[in-house]
Amino acid sequence: MLDTEVKAASSFTILPVTEVPEEDLLAFYQATYPARAELFRDHWRWLYRVGEQPDEPVPLVAWADGRVVGHIGTMPTTLVYGNDVRRATWDMDYAVAPEYQRQKLGTRLIQGMMDQAALHVAFGNENSVATLVRIGWRVLSHTRSFQLLLRPEYHPKLRQTAKGALTPLVQLGGVATRTIWRARALTAPTMTCVLATAESLAAFPARQFETSLQVLRTPELWAWRVLRHPGAAEHFILHCQTSAATTYQFLVRISALNGFRRLHILSLWAPSLDAEQLSRCFAGIVQWSLKEGIHRVLFVTSHPLLESVARRWLPITSTLNFLCYAHNQEGWDYLTSTAHHWECADSDLDLSV
Repeated sequence: MLDTEVKAASSFTILPVTEVPEEDLLAFYQATYPARAELFRDHWRWLYRVGEQPDEPVPLVAWADGRVVGHIGTMPTTLVYGNDVRRATWDMDYAVAPEYQRQKLGTRLIQGMMDQAALHVAFGNENSVATLVRIGWRVLSHTRSFQLLLRPEYHPKLRQTAKGALTPLVQLGGVATRTIWRARALTAPTMTCVLATAESLAAFPARQFETSLQVLRTPELWAWRVLRHPGAAEHFILHCQTSAATTYQFLVRISALNGFRRLHILSLWAPSLDAEQLSRCFAGIVQWSLKEGIHRVLFVTSHPLLESVARRWLPITSTLNFLCYAHNQEGWDYLTSTAHHWECADSDLDLSV
């Protein structure tokens, strides 16, 4: 949380995002999320699925002193465990203007969102975790991200810090990195790549693992998540044939920001959870990424076997703070009493970057 002078709001009101002037909403997005301001300006209704279905939760804002000073977004989501299908919200983009923090605006925003739905899930940073836990949310640490930097010299943070004498060292590190991973993936199967379409996405089943809590990946979800994505043309399916009868499929997004090319593995379809075959597929992704000039590969999972395989090929690992909330014990049992299966495609990790 930023240290800044606190401005006492004379009063504030929690409102649906659709009930404030759009220019005021966009001004808040510009000030709070400058790197994503263009996406919010053109696509905030798509991002939060506003108006797609009646009676769905919508993002909320805090209105004070004639402007938007706080915000919490949401993506209406369908969860499934076995045959138990339920509506929930994936909450995101929670922020309060620095000068209005520590005045309960943030807590009121969250409580307003909690009132809109019985089940909530989210990934959060340390600040949001502390706030949410205080009002009854729970945090779980079973989801991890895995990354491989094939061209670390292109990473935006390293490019900012690696100046002068450090630049040749970073470049040398990039050459060494690619040499190592090219040798490791030398015998990997060849990947084929096709544009993601409604037809190719139909190969991905609604449920990956019957014994896990997960997002129900319906054709309607893929139509919103991929086909109507502002970067729809950046979505592809990589096919990895590990034998004459076995093919694994990976839904990926390939995007660039300030010259930094990223491959995000959004979802996978696996005919079987065979660690050795999956490892060969990840080797194939590394090999393909090297050929295509990808700078970073990212994968998110909460499945233990997939974690063990990803760790071999995407060694930069971090634990994600998975947050959840239910109105009653029966809801808590639904959210916490079973294994989970989360992917990049389920949350905002890839949507708004």
